[in-house]
Parts: sequence; structure tokens; C-alpha cells
Amino acid sequence: MPLSAEEEPPSTSTKRKRSLGSFFKTKAVPASSTVQLEDTIKAELDNYLITPTIDGEQDPLAWWRVHNVNFPWLSKLARKYLCIPATSAPSERLFSASGNIVTSACKSEASKG
Repeated sequence: MPLSAEEEPPSTSTKRKRSLGSFFKTKAVPASSTVQLEDTIKAELDNYLITPTIDGEQDPLAWWRVHNVNFPWLSKLARKYLCIPATSAPSERLFSASGNIVTSACKSEASKG
């Protein structure tokens, strides 16, 4: 028996993945606001490009936390993409596993011959 609207369990909200371009899109705003937003983002990007770079040993996420006030749009992107761990572990595991298979196959052929 179907549940009535009052008895239905609350739907769970799923987090939708957003593309890089979606950070710069806005919902149904007047054309003048869109132009102003584009100008704001362009000015923010221009200011960021003239900002001195940080030392390679410094934490970039910490830098973005401090400069969030100066670069609000860019800091959203930085937090999203800089938090991805840079690792080659999955690819190293793949090559290690394939190396074990090849080594086993070579040993099998050597014992036959």
C-alpha cells in the first residue's frame, strides 16, 4: 500500500557535483547584474595575477584562507581543487600488480621449457 504524502519518509538530499564553470554562473539575474558580476570576477582575477607567488614550501590552502577576503570567487575554486590529494599510489599499485603477473607468467614459461 503506497504511503500518503504525510507518511512518506523525508527524501535524502544528494550533493550534486558541480563543474568548474558553474562557480561563475548565476541564476536568473538582470543583465546589468551579470555585467557587474563579470567585471567583479575579472577584477578579482587580475588582482590575483599581480599578487606575488608564495614559497613552494608554504601551504597553499592556508594562503587561500588568509586571502579569502581579497579573492572570494577564486578561493572557492582553490578550496575545491587544492584539497584533492596528489598521489601516485593507485598507479603504482597497478604497475606493481601487473609486474607480478608478468613475473609469474615468465616463471611459468621458464619451468615448461
